Amino acid sequence: MNTEALFLLPLGIAVGMLGALMGLGGGIIVVPVFMLGLGYSVTETVGTAMAIVFLNALSGAWAYSRQGTMLKKIALLFGMATVPGAVLGSYVSEYFSGELFQALFGTVLLLTAVNMLFKLKTAEAAAPYEARGGHIRLGMAFSLAVGFVSSVLGIGGGILHVPFMQQVLKMPIHTAIATSTGTLAISSLVGLLAHGAMGHVLWTEAVLTGIGALLGAQLGALGAQRLSAKRLTAAFAIFVFCMGIKIVYAAI
Repeated sequence: MNTEALFLLPLGIAVGMLGALMGLGGGIIVVPVFMLGLGYSVTETVGTAMAIVFLNALSGAWAYSRQGTMLKKIALLFGMATVPGAVLGSYVSEYFSGELFQALFGTVLLLTAVNMLFKLKTAEAAAPYEARGGHIRLGMAFSLAVGFVSSVLGIGGGILHVPFMQQVLKMPIHTAIATSTGTLAISSLVGLLAHGAMGHVLWTEAVLTGIGALLGAQLGALGAQRLSAKRLTAAFAIFVFCMGIKIVYAAI
């Protein structure tokens, strides 16, 4: 356990930095590490990852709130809309085999990354976002589905929310990332409580990795401010694409 503890803390720092930088909870990093590297079961992986996603998102949301880039009302509404889906997903995750879980997870990553790369031009700096009633309703409906998917896969949902906010709701990428992080803090808490109640969380491992994530998220939020919209989008898409290939390959 001592050797593993020395590994989990820096893992958490890396997760926090990349997660906050790109509006992700960090599940896309810790899920393959826990399953393929440390040999955790699917339920242990999903539950423990959800704990780390929550701590990471909470830290990142605090940083983005101080920067003034997060749309707090939208983050709250979208986060609340994920709750029913997150609870349902925590129960469904028990019925996924390891191979099916990895294949589904990797496919979601690949499709999202390809879509973002094809629409890279839309990542240019945009005017400040103005919320419309139709956007809010559409976003809440989408967030319901995101809550389910993220709870099943052990991810925060930012990998789906950020492209949706940027490409469908037409938010600037920096605003989308900050608002997605706020949404994650709410949705991941619900998923964590549900998984925790069913005994899916390895709490020692979650705390060790989560401490690193709390620190790393502060650094990631600062880094996001320094990158242009196009570079931030390209980095997000390329990273997600590479992770998708790795996970799908491991599943076949």
